[in-house]
Amino acid sequence: MMSLEQAYNVTEVLGCTLDELCGRKVIRTFPDPSQAAINASYENMNDEGRKALLKVARGMEKDTDNRIFKDSPEYTDGSAAMGA
Repeated sequence: MMSLEQAYNVTEVLGCTLDELCGRKVIRTFPDPSQAAINASYENMNDEGRKALLKVARGMEKDTDNRIFKDSPEYTDGSAAMGA
């Protein structure tokens, strides 16, 4: 048995949640149904499909007509929004 702190440290290393570590299925929810649909599509794709979807999303994000701009400086070049 491990302590809660040890379990937490394991989740940090593995990049998962405590629920996932314990074997519980995590149901992800999104406030926007479109975001949920995009995530579902991503989850159903192979690696090549996921790369293509990301490429399309990043290309669309560069078009200022498709972007929202955050007040935070980390978003001024799109790096935080694109996960770069």
